[in-house]
Amino acid sequence: MLLAAAWWCFFDALEASAAGIPAHVLWAQVAYLGNMTVCAFLLLFSLEYAGRRSLPGWAIVVLSVVAAVGVAAAATNGWHHLIWTDVSMVPGGMNLAAYSHGWLYSVVALYNYALVLISIAILVGLALRARAAYRRQSVAVIAAVAIPWLAEIVYLSTPEVLPGVDPSVTIAISGVLLLVALVRFRLLDLVPVARDTLVERMEDGLLVLDTERRILDSNPAAGRITGSVREGWIGTDVRAALSAWPDMAEYLGGAVFGDGDTTIATAAGRSITVSVVPLEDSRGAFSGSLVMLRDVTEQMNTEAALRESDARSRAIINASPVPMALNDEQKHITFLNTAFVRAFGYAQEDIPTLAHWWPEAYPDPEYRRWVADAWQAELERAKRTGAAFSPMELTVRCKDGTSKTVLASATSVTGSFEGNHLVAMYDITARKQAEEALAHSAAQLREQLHDTVKAMGAIVGLRDPYTAVHERRVSALAAAIALELGLDEEAREGLAFAAEVHDVGKIGVPAEILSKPAGLSEMEHALIKQHPQAGRELLAAIRFRQPVAEIVGQHQERLDGSGYPEGLKGDEIMLEARILAVADVVEAMASHRPYRAALGLEAALAEVRGGAGRRYDAAAVAACERVFAQGFVFPEP
Repeated sequence: MLLAAAWWCFFDALEASAAGIPAHVLWAQVAYLGNMTVCAFLLLFSLEYAGRRSLPGWAIVVLSVVAAVGVAAAATNGWHHLIWTDVSMVPGGMNLAAYSHGWLYSVVALYNYALVLISIAILVGLALRARAAYRRQSVAVIAAVAIPWLAEIVYLSTPEVLPGVDPSVTIAISGVLLLVALVRFRLLDLVPVARDTLVERMEDGLLVLDTERRILDSNPAAGRITGSVREGWIGTDVRAALSAWPDMAEYLGGAVFGDGDTTIATAAGRSITVSVVPLEDSRGAFSGSLVMLRDVTEQMNTEAALRESDARSRAIINASPVPMALNDEQKHITFLNTAFVRAFGYAQEDIPTLAHWWPEAYPDPEYRRWVADAWQAELERAKRTGAAFSPMELTVRCKDGTSKTVLASATSVTGSFEGNHLVAMYDITARKQAEEALAHSAAQLREQLHDTVKAMGAIVGLRDPYTAVHERRVSALAAAIALELGLDEEAREGLAFAAEVHDVGKIGVPAEILSKPAGLSEMEHALIKQHPQAGRELLAAIRFRQPVAEIVGQHQERLDGSGYPEGLKGDEIMLEARILAVADVVEAMASHRPYRAALGLEAALAEVRGGAGRRYDAAAVAACERVFAQGFVFPEP
């Protein structure tokens, strides 16, 4: 295209410097060869630049014929005057010729404009699709193409605006702009260099084969991977070049040869992946193949080691007596060990995913939702914190319909619960049954012990009905005070036992003394004072979990040491005994006795309130007042 433009410019310059009309016409006719071919070359350039396929043969013929007709018409213009109807010298001494154009000139101009417009359209389309790095170059090329034709329009419509500026001048400017566009951005030299550098430095080997399986090109990595000498490869049949790799040579040189991947191994233990990509020419016909070689020996060895490790791990898991299942992140059950199948009856084909397993294992929808939520929450916590998965106690239904209690735990195979994780389900059914049996047995023992205490209280009641009723009412109040003070369940139980039999020692006191309506003598009173110690001795033979006998033995002790039978003080007295002492005094004063009428609840509370911190435990007294304020009433006899 630029050579055609140079031809046009050169002979235009000769025409501009010629003397006389004949010389002007001669050089203008010679210049017409460039005029008639430059636009066709511009179209071919635009197609090539845009990466389009070449024009078909008939189009090349049309372009050639039109150019030849235009050149011939200009050469024979003196006979038909279809290009120029008249030529005259421009007045003013500038030695310029003025041409009056014929209708064929206009046709030629329109034809050239059409080629230019098509070329510009192709280049604009390329500019719109191009990446930012190439867009400026495309715009520069479009400007270089458009400028001379804009100048041509101005020249034809108003010659006086650009006097003497022939299209050939602007074509020269166009050539300079095209050179700037291509050279400034270095597309013609940098891109091939960059591509060659990339290919030369690739880790993967590359071979370019023609349709006859001859090597047309290769990079250093191809020789390095195959351990062959590349010199002499070019033009050599691939089977001969790769004779050291018979399987690869047979694959690349065989009759069946298309695109795809295959891995070829050697006796030396190396593995090469061969990828083939077919190449097409501009017409879409098969013209050869691009072969990529990648050494995957290390990768294959790593994968083999992983498979071996996986097989070894599965063997260990399978040999474990603990039921185990392997789940992946997509909630597929990828492995069940023998113990799992034996324990629950499910094979892997029965429960391929957790979606199949959960309804079978947890048929109750409410329980299943709880299990799913709790399990997911624990997984998320383990992922987030990196802490170990906390075992969960679950009830699992087996395939045969029976149920087992398990302690389920999960361990991440990858260390972060992001991939596979191993679930272990320890069968604790027998242990749970033993615990439940033991708990039931303990409950029975406690019930029997309570019955024994009640029986002892009933024995006292046979001799002294007032004492039996008193003990039951004291037990109720003592339990309420203990609960208000926050004693634990076991301490409250022991206190209740002690309160129900705290006067059991009176069984050794004659009934006439216990029910005597008058005051007691000093000797009778001394006999009564022995009942806490007698109660302690009676209850010591019974194996309570709590110190019931000691509580009974201390219930008449007082903080200031004025109590009996041992005169204990302060913290020497058990807390339960201090609570029992307050409840005993309040109930005794508030209730009727054979030797006196009831003094009333207010008098009883006043008594303990007055002795709080001195004779009676202050906290127990305050708690006693609170429980009555909250509505406590003594049970009916």
